[in-house]
Amino acid sequence: MKYKATPWKNRSANVSQQRSHRQRVVTSYLAKTIEVLIQLKFGKRQAYGLGRELRRFVGDFVDGNYLPQQAKFYSSSANRCQMTLQTALAGFYTPTGWADWQRKQFDFWSPVPYFIDDPLLRMYAVKDCPASDQAWKPISEDTLPDLAKIVSDNRALLSYIARNTNWTASVSSAADLADNIIEMDLYGSPYPSWIANPSLPGFTAATFKQAVLSFGRLDDARA
Repeated sequence: MKYKATPWKNRSANVSQQRSHRQRVVTSYLAKTIEVLIQLKFGKRQAYGLGRELRRFVGDFVDGNYLPQQAKFYSSSANRCQMTLQTALAGFYTPTGWADWQRKQFDFWSPVPYFIDDPLLRMYAVKDCPASDQAWKPISEDTLPDLAKIVSDNRALLSYIARNTNWTASVSSAADLADNIIEMDLYGSPYPSWIANPSLPGFTAATFKQAVLSFGRLDDARA
């Protein structure tokens, strides 16, 4: 049976193209370990589950044993992205027969090669590329017309966030706060008082949270 190559690009779902990681409001909702560096057990389980779901989707179109002529896999140079891809591939491939090389310790797992391609997946990490920097500048500085309007329409909200975090008053900072709120909800951590009881006129705790989370969706869309 003949197969065609199946490209599968991996990219961190929580990180925009322009930034290496998110700013954090608090870290108390994370274990005081290496997991603070975004290399989380929860994410590994998600990645493994993603691989399993992709296998259900493609079925036997791609062999259960890794065959280099069938598929190539790409990651950026970010550690978290490489780890996510490796874990997803552990769920995607279930080696059997000749590929089941170490049944006692690594049954149903075999290493799979991948390529690191920052110009494709992590352009901000590519040095000495003025054209890329120039292309991203109006996005990172919120000077595109639609972003400038969002900043203008939400100036009070962005300023309130900036005052309480010491971040810049920007769409990206509001998106970072949205990520923090999602993670605090995930880990059951209490909100800082300025989020739980906002002093910003016209906002309740519920409407403040809703407004901030809308920036997360916006940031994902533009990334």
